Amino acid sequence: MKNIQNSRPLMAAILVLIFSIGLSAQCHIDDWRILQALYTSTNGSSWTNSGGWEAVDPAINPDNPPSNCNLGNLYGVTSDGNDRVVGIDLSGNNLTGPIPEELGELTGLAALDLSNNNLNGSIPISFSELISLTEFDISDNNLSGCYDESLAASLDQAEELMPGGTVYSRPATGTLVVTDFDPAKDQIDVGPQSIHTQIVIDGPTGLTFENMFSQNSALILEGIFFEDLQWFNFLPIADAHFQQDISATLAYENCTGLSRPNTVYIRSHQPNLVEEVEFDPATDKISFYYLCVRGDEGLNFAVEQTPAGARFYSPYTGQSMTLLGVDFSELDGSHFEFRSNQLEDNLVGRIDLDVAVPGFQVDNDNVFNGKTVPMAGGVDRAPYHIFDSPEYSGSPICELSNSALCAFGNADISNGNNFSQPWEHFCESGTGICAPPAVVLISPEENAGIQVETLSDISATVLDGDGSIANVVIDVDGMPLTTSNSSADTYSASWTPAEVGNVLITVTATDNDGLIATASRTVIVYLTNPPPVASFIVTPDYGAPPLAVTLDASSSFDINDDVLSYSWDLGDGNFASGITAEHTFQEEGNYIVTLTVDDGDGGVSSISSPVTVVAPNCDLLLYYKTPDNNMASAMDNQVRPHFLLANEGGNSVSLQDVTIRYWYTREGMVAQNAWVDYAVVGSENVTTDFVELTTPASGVDHYLEVGFTEGAGAIAPGDESGEIQARFAKVEWSNYDETDDYSYRMDYASFTPWEKVTVYCGGLLAWGEEPEGAGGGTTSASDPSSTNMAGRLDIWPNPASNLATISYLLPSSGFTDLSVVDPMGRVVKTLVPSVEAARAHTIELPTGDLAEGMYYVQLVGRDFQVVKPLVVVR
Repeated sequence: MKNIQNSRPLMAAILVLIFSIGLSAQCHIDDWRILQALYTSTNGSSWTNSGGWEAVDPAINPDNPPSNCNLGNLYGVTSDGNDRVVGIDLSGNNLTGPIPEELGELTGLAALDLSNNNLNGSIPISFSELISLTEFDISDNNLSGCYDESLAASLDQAEELMPGGTVYSRPATGTLVVTDFDPAKDQIDVGPQSIHTQIVIDGPTGLTFENMFSQNSALILEGIFFEDLQWFNFLPIADAHFQQDISATLAYENCTGLSRPNTVYIRSHQPNLVEEVEFDPATDKISFYYLCVRGDEGLNFAVEQTPAGARFYSPYTGQSMTLLGVDFSELDGSHFEFRSNQLEDNLVGRIDLDVAVPGFQVDNDNVFNGKTVPMAGGVDRAPYHIFDSPEYSGSPICELSNSALCAFGNADISNGNNFSQPWEHFCESGTGICAPPAVVLISPEENAGIQVETLSDISATVLDGDGSIANVVIDVDGMPLTTSNSSADTYSASWTPAEVGNVLITVTATDNDGLIATASRTVIVYLTNPPPVASFIVTPDYGAPPLAVTLDASSSFDINDDVLSYSWDLGDGNFASGITAEHTFQEEGNYIVTLTVDDGDGGVSSISSPVTVVAPNCDLLLYYKTPDNNMASAMDNQVRPHFLLANEGGNSVSLQDVTIRYWYTREGMVAQNAWVDYAVVGSENVTTDFVELTTPASGVDHYLEVGFTEGAGAIAPGDESGEIQARFAKVEWSNYDETDDYSYRMDYASFTPWEKVTVYCGGLLAWGEEPEGAGGGTTSASDPSSTNMAGRLDIWPNPASNLATISYLLPSSGFTDLSVVDPMGRVVKTLVPSVEAARAHTIELPTGDLAEGMYYVQLVGRDFQVVKPLVVVR
């Protein structure tokens, strides 16, 4: 007994501790800290009623809740069974100060009433996270300012998949019902099935994946519907057509799809949805763009004429759309829109549309490629094409709902406060509120020249879409000028520059919400008339005689916008004038073409560029044959040109310097693959590339270019390369029509000299005749192994103090001039004066020896010119 009595104090202490822990556990620590922030921010010690709030008062419990904490006991607070805060009503309770951001972390909050207090500041941005609100009132306070646009942000879905999810797939037999599918992290694997065997519908209990021919196999995601999913909820889909169908449905449900006026959209995944549409055949269209079935023999989709009108329906799901009062005889192909993959699957025939509309013919202008919808599975696979189908266009087909806050009216939020806009107006637009003013400098123009001691006008337009302009200041190099509101939204100032150099003009606008926006530009103050900047492009600048070139000086400019005159010294004793000129160099040689521009006010500048005229140093003859020597093989899914080169000259020819071009029409927009099945010089030593012409001509919009590596060796005088067997096809193996191709010759079943296949030696035409009118080519973007390059020039850092790095991209090989010029057009540094390859280049530019100020980096290539400003600072 003694031992038991002595243990009583210890047992009592343990019971007290357990009891205390149990009570403390009723108070959720996160919610406790949030309410503490509310109490502190709004001066809780001065509230009219603060009963129970001593539990969160930092003066009493600064770091942890008391042992007897129960948030439901706090005045105005309602908690659920887990002591999570679901309601706060502190209306008319003398709250002062700002609403704390932490309050937006109570994402389970269903009711919040802070009206009739003295709160100030703005609505916390975190309130956009209060997605459970059904009651909300902050009226009759001293809240002010503008609304952050995130407060009306759409209740958008996640942007990426969270880790730790589960992948579900439809079982081979039986039904798998998933009751806890989490769209934030779980995924679906549809397997190898196509839309012909699998249908996806929003079933009565959730999204359902079924085998149409065996309803004993199904996957049901309870409580989850198409609108709850995004592309990342699908593993990569093997069947490209099924991928595009799922993508189209997701685009519709996620509101990322597009709609066009006077168009009704037929869908396929909402069972028992019955739609009746007023339809005018004179103006309206029917679109299958968001349809997600294939209508196999009417099993899952069909059409029929009913007394009410033309009906499109799914016998499988009960979904239908009826065009009231419309007979199928009033419709033709121009009334229907399709994705191209739907036509490849013969949707028209499968749903008997061609029977319902006698003589139905697809209108190619209404066929779209499907790439305007986000690809499911994140796999941006190119869709199949049967036509040169365009992209879809239009406005968003729907809008996602705004945040929960926008469910509440103006009286609950704006009344009795001082916000810059009515709340209802804000929620209608959802954007542009709480936005800074828009500032646009009108004059002077960027890099304009202004003569010293000359009066100049500076003007800008300043607009504020959600309020008014409070102040506008125009300054030059930080020195403010007298600024006036000259008219409407235009602000202006006058300025007389006193010193020569580069100056920065800045317009700074402040709106009634205190938001600031600026616009700046650099102008050049000169002492006397600066000369113009001479610049031109010569196309081509390299080739065999006779070489016809075009000269274009439209990139020349004058800083004062004086009218320029142009004179050309062509370097071969001939001269020309005008902003453009044409000339033919008859003889081989290296010529220097010089352009001189004159502004008529004493300003003259010149620039030169070389033209190289050289004959090819090889004498080659090409033999051609093809196995495609009958109509059937000329219309199949492969093109098979075979080549043989003969050296008829007196010098050995390195094959590495030789390329062959086979000219043809691709028919469509599908990517292509090429192979070398056999070559005497070794297939591994032969290269292929597809080039798309910028200007197609009769019988040609592409050419296959065949080249050689160093391992191919050389052809000795009088010798041959041996046979080269090339072959190419589209990635989805659709047919070509070779009969109209420029380089094709059906009756050449054995090797025969053929001048419509061209050969180039060192880049110069050495054999054959190019197609007349065919524009120069760019590597085809449809070829996944190719790159479509455009001239580009980048400088960083800019401004630079001691060193700048310049990167530039050349679209074609040839002579390249990269130089630095001053505002007067004088070349101060020549960085690259040589022939360079068509690729990306990088070069460093030391700027330590340049004076502070504005310069221009000028890149001139064979058929382009890019000029970028460079600012040197110390």
